[in-house]
Amino acid sequence: QQLTATARTSLKSVHIIDKQNAPQSELRVGHVGLPRKNPDFFPTLVMNAVLGGLFGSRINLNLREARGYTYGASSYYDWRRGPGPFVVSTAVQSEVTAPALREIFLELERMRRDLISEDELSLARDYLDGVFPIRYETTAAIASALASLVIYGLPADYYDTYRNRVRSVSVEDVLQAARAHLHPSELQTVVVGDAKVIRDSLAKLQIGDVKVHEA
Repeated sequence: QQLTATARTSLKSVHIIDKQNAPQSELRVGHVGLPRKNPDFFPTLVMNAVLGGLFGSRINLNLREARGYTYGASSYYDWRRGPGPFVVSTAVQSEVTAPALREIFLELERMRRDLISEDELSLARDYLDGVFPIRYETTAAIASALASLVIYGLPADYYDTYRNRVRSVSVEDVLQAARAHLHPSELQTVVVGDAKVIRDSLAKLQIGDVKVHEA
């Protein structure tokens, strides 16, 4: 039995899970993503690698390297038969919660606005191509991979063509995928942290109505 797909929303919101006196804030920002069988899978895979799927991704370089807000930040699509979530994830000190969220939103907008560089494209494609064989070195991994063909309804030659399809993604494909599958106007933000420290600054960001929930 397949569950009903989660509906997309046009209303942004911010949910604070109040953890009193917490020195850090755990941040999750996301929206409903796309099914595994979507024809834009490969451009979206490469796009997310550039955005937040690598150590050298835009979000991580911004929040970790440029601003020193975090030890690491990432993004991912949870691929399922139906639309799974798209999520940006990180943890920061309480006092930089709002600035970190602002940068995340800016990076999402930048990904939708501008072509990525050829260097960024090469880095993402090289990574996805390079880790591909490593993922199938054990019998358990091979069995799981074969099961995925059935679960997601993928073609029999999926693994044979995977690396070439990654390599064929262009900067234009990445921009198209970002514009089609990143939805800043639908982002839902969840923050686990000290509400009395972060609530006012989050409200000033105007990224959605702020609601506080007890932990």
